[in-house]
Amino acid sequence: VISAPGGPPDRIAVTTFRAILRDPYLYALERIRGIERVTDEGRELDPMGFGTLAHAVVEGWSRTPDASRQDEATLRRHLDQELDRVFQKRYGDHPLPALRLQREQLRARLHALAGVQALRNAQGWEIRAVEAAPVGEGVPFTVDGLPILLRGRIDRVDVHPGTGRWQLLDLKTSERPTPPDE
Repeated sequence: VISAPGGPPDRIAVTTFRAILRDPYLYALERIRGIERVTDEGRELDPMGFGTLAHAVVEGWSRTPDASRQDEATLRRHLDQELDRVFQKRYGDHPLPALRLQREQLRARLHALAGVQALRNAQGWEIRAVEAAPVGEGVPFTVDGLPILLRGRIDRVDVHPGTGRWQLLDLKTSERPTPPDE
């Protein structure tokens, strides 16, 4: 049994649920006790790092004033520019070959996103919020009779002014993303 200093956490991030369900013991060691893994795997991005890079690129592009009006060619160009800017800032002028390869893999996925987003733009969807979070420290959630604050962000909130419909979008980079119900 691993006890947490000060008792169980009073808030967790939504993304933490997967880590808890996958391996509660490892979660407790890393997130509650603060024990870090020591590895030599820093030569390339792990899945989380790849996803974090993708989110940073899409977030940066999504915040441009005309993002909801761009055609596919313009989207590709802007996503390429944002990828190159974020990548250079994070990994410098001389990243390792594996990182450069991963950058180009992400570029291909961003180009696929450009096609989907261009269609959404042509249909009239507009970006209303990026990385939207609830006000305050989180949303109350009861676990075993104890309140815990659940924290999280919505990657993007879009609206279609013609129909009044709203959509909450969650960016995934996995080749086999987990369905929302799971």
